Amino acid sequence: MIFMFLLYRNFKNLFAGLFSGKGALRGFGFAPLLLLFVFYTNCGIDPGISRMALFNALRMFLGMPGPNNSSNPPSNPGIVLSPGQGVDLNGNGGSTNGVVVDPSGNGSTQGISITGNGVPQLIIINDADGNPYAVDTNGNGTIDYYLCAHADGSITLSTGLNCSGNQVTIYPGLGYDENGDGVIDNPILAQIAGDAMAPISSITPSPGIYGGAQKVVITCSDNLAPGNIVYTLDNSSPDFSPNGTVVNPPKTSFTVGGFGEGTYTVKFRCRDLAGNLEGEQSATYTVNFNLPNVSMTTSPANNYLSGQTGAISSLTYEWTSNQAGNFSIRRGGTGCGDGSILSSGTVSANITNSLTINASSLSIGSNTIYVCVTAGFTGQTSFSVVRDDTPPIVTPSPGAGNYGKTQSITLGCADLASTDCAGVVYTLDNSSPVVSGITGTITNGISYSSGIPLNNGDNFTVKYVGRDKAGNLSSITSAAYSVNTSTATVSVTSTTPALVYNNLIIDNSSSPQVSWSATGNKAGYSLFLKKSNACTVCLANDTNNCPENYYKDTSGVFYSTAGDCFCSNGTSLIGANTNASGSFSVSDPATVPVISSVDPLNFSLGKNTLLICVNNAAAGYGPQYGSSELIVWKDLQDPQSSTISPAVNAQAVNPNPSKLQISFSEPMSNNVVPILTVEYFNGSTWVAVDITGAWSYSWDTASHNVLTVLFNWVNFPENAYLRWTISQSSLQDLNGNFVQGNDPSGDLRGVFLTTTSKAAAISAAIAAGTSLNYPILKTAQTTCYNVSGNAVYSSCSGVNTTVGSGGTSVPTKGQDAYFGYGTTLNLSSTPFALSSSYPSDVVIKDFVYSLVWKAGIQGKFSFANAWSACSSLNTMNPDGSGAFKGYAGLTNWRLPTINELEYLISYTYSGLNSTQFPDSDSSTMEFWSSTFFAPNLSSGWYATFANGSIYFDAVGSTPRKVRCVSGN
Repeated sequence: MIFMFLLYRNFKNLFAGLFSGKGALRGFGFAPLLLLFVFYTNCGIDPGISRMALFNALRMFLGMPGPNNSSNPPSNPGIVLSPGQGVDLNGNGGSTNGVVVDPSGNGSTQGISITGNGVPQLIIINDADGNPYAVDTNGNGTIDYYLCAHADGSITLSTGLNCSGNQVTIYPGLGYDENGDGVIDNPILAQIAGDAMAPISSITPSPGIYGGAQKVVITCSDNLAPGNIVYTLDNSSPDFSPNGTVVNPPKTSFTVGGFGEGTYTVKFRCRDLAGNLEGEQSATYTVNFNLPNVSMTTSPANNYLSGQTGAISSLTYEWTSNQAGNFSIRRGGTGCGDGSILSSGTVSANITNSLTINASSLSIGSNTIYVCVTAGFTGQTSFSVVRDDTPPIVTPSPGAGNYGKTQSITLGCADLASTDCAGVVYTLDNSSPVVSGITGTITNGISYSSGIPLNNGDNFTVKYVGRDKAGNLSSITSAAYSVNTSTATVSVTSTTPALVYNNLIIDNSSSPQVSWSATGNKAGYSLFLKKSNACTVCLANDTNNCPENYYKDTSGVFYSTAGDCFCSNGTSLIGANTNASGSFSVSDPATVPVISSVDPLNFSLGKNTLLICVNNAAAGYGPQYGSSELIVWKDLQDPQSSTISPAVNAQAVNPNPSKLQISFSEPMSNNVVPILTVEYFNGSTWVAVDITGAWSYSWDTASHNVLTVLFNWVNFPENAYLRWTISQSSLQDLNGNFVQGNDPSGDLRGVFLTTTSKAAAISAAIAAGTSLNYPILKTAQTTCYNVSGNAVYSSCSGVNTTVGSGGTSVPTKGQDAYFGYGTTLNLSSTPFALSSSYPSDVVIKDFVYSLVWKAGIQGKFSFANAWSACSSLNTMNPDGSGAFKGYAGLTNWRLPTINELEYLISYTYSGLNSTQFPDSDSSTMEFWSSTFFAPNLSSGWYATFANGSIYFDAVGSTPRKVRCVSGN
């Protein structure tokens, strides 16, 4: 019986330390403890299992509750996160902006890595049921934003619980926008990106010899954002592979010495949210039951004191000893054998004792306090108290001033004795903030928690005071802010030399001058060269990086206008320039122009863009730019063609449209009419095409260096090998220099081979990854025929498989009338007026292919002349303004392709339906198409409606009829 009592007492002492403060043994009787003892002594413990793993196993065995990372959050089972899972926390269907990581490997320390380095920049906070519901952005253990689960499975961040408040937008590398205005309110991601300082971890109590199990606390401190902590209890090196127990920042606590007397080594380290990793730390604790077991039972949450008036001057602690004896409270030593004695006396066993530490008894900085009890042997415990008499420093960012774009004001607080302050209080009504240094109670002002928005039109003063953990208050400081986001209007009034086609043409002989003025909100100006690829517009599905219709530069910074972006990323001018930059005063009249001269060495050969940028605020105060662009061409040589479309020697060119486009290296003169010739290849030689009146040309209005030639054919002929030539003498730059031709003759020339419209449509569909539905028409045959061409059955169903004629069998079930596959030809029954405005312009409409046919025949033409035979229809019905409405109100009449002519064939008629096409006859029913015969370019396709067939003939043969079509 005595043995059982001792067994119970020793086991109770053994596990009381392990579960101290948890109430784990309350309600448990002798039997469970005896069972654990038998398990421990007979089954043994695998030396490879850490004490923390054993602790967790025992906790589950005893039915103890697990750790809870939240105070009282709601359950949120709708959010499930798995390591490696990509998440789009902006919820816009764009690219993922984070990856779920789990440094612990067991699901207890999930986070989201935004930088892609495997280190979480968002620490997941779970509710009481272990479900993710919030995030911590700076590793201080408190909630910054909440997770919001949507019905479609997406997850976003919000400022309020259960998707309330504002949606938070992540801008990788920059920070968090908390109100959707595109301004970063929490710049922590930018700060993390620039953090190269490793964190520092600390452990309490101090390593030493103790009379019982000790509650150990490891704290990770960082200049910016502490991260995960990893520790081991088996003397192995902790790392984040992981090896050891990994926990979330900023601190963790556990018990050492719970397995009885012996030596316990804790190895630990931590990293910050930037991924900086500190070196390995180690602390050794020895448990000797002969020593009094001294433990702290109550400690204040804050361990900072100050000797300043109005600050926290004292802290009260409570402690106990399991043995009676003499005690002493010591400071400044290494243990119970040295240091200054703050107080001493006798202590009774298991009685709570109160201890008050005054700031006046401490030195500046960290002080280790030892509580020592001697009862034959001396036992101890220790804790740290920091005396900090220096007030914190609060720094607003950005600083006071007049700004040109909206801002988010952050109030950063730094303290010499701690990595962070207790808080900052501010006002916006010009009153002074008031906060108690001792209690932190605010009697006037707002507790700073996130960026203070500075919106357009705002004009206010921020007054602020900081409080550190010791209760020291900074001086009340103020910063005045105003914002005017409007930008100036910049206008070029004149140039030297004068503009030609709105372009400035220069050489290296002299510096060009630009006279310009600015009206509106202006603080200064700068001239830049524009980088054409510096900025891109943000699309709707790109809001992971930039709000829609904003502009983003190559560094990921976004701007509200294109001018602001290009001016902020322009190339500075070099050389001898005049008035290339400067400032405006409020007294500067808008009517007085600025005359700037620019060194010609700034401009490269060809096209350049000069930016005149006027900033609405001084540098460093969020300036935005109003701007004007001026195209500058440096002309030091003869003009050249830079791009030609269709490309020279191009194949499979889409016939639609019949257009040539040529870009030149500089602006070209409009005083000379291009001399153009066009030829087609007939299989052996080039044949000139009469294009008199069949083409027109134009120059672009912006730079006057792009020549566009349009043919009235609407489409190029199909399967055509075409060659065009423009005489060198008919293409000149503004100085009269002839173009440098690409042909040995000196002329400008191009050749290309067209494909069919159908083939071009198929190629486009394949390239776009889309389908192309192309209806095949029925032949309209309803009768089966024998080998003599005689109709033998009006219906092909219900007959024998074959019918005989002349001893030859004909399989009726294989004839088209039997199957009847395809789409039924659907033409308007009679000619009709498509537009009531032009009642005599009658047409036939194809409802299958959406083509419109002119009801009458256009005439008879040779193959090449037929290409433009329909163009006269496009210049009918003038509208009085110099433009034309066209025949039946359509202006894209053209020669049909052979496929389109074939659509009209109905095999129920010997020719065309005379009701639909009343000018049809069976004797002269041959119509040219716009399609060359691909195997032999000497021939072209035509359709014969007399017998419903298509054929080809030499392109130089007798003229044939033309029927015009509109549409594609």
